[in-house]
Amino acid sequence: MIVCGVIIGIGGLIQLYKAFTPQLPGCAADSTAAVLRDIFKKKDVELTVLNNMKTVTDTSSEQTCQAHIETPAETGTISYSITLQGSNFQIRIDKVEAAPR
Repeated sequence: MIVCGVIIGIGGLIQLYKAFTPQLPGCAADSTAAVLRDIFKKKDVELTVLNNMKTVTDTSSEQTCQAHIETPAETGTISYSITLQGSNFQIRIDKVEAAPR
């Protein structure tokens, strides 16, 4: 494909598209896990385990997700959403189901 006098292969075209089109990180992406840990840290809650991060629904504008969490005192499941706000992504924790260890 020729774009502005430059030949770009299909793989290059996809990379060029992603460079100009914001993409949601996955439910289990490292960046998603880092933000989730930071949200809990700001609430003075230490997550000792964050795993089994999975996608529940996935659209171009929102992903809903679930994950297993543990703290020193509790274990549980969280439901969270990932959306785009301009060219940045935002993570919102929608539900926490926790029980004492």
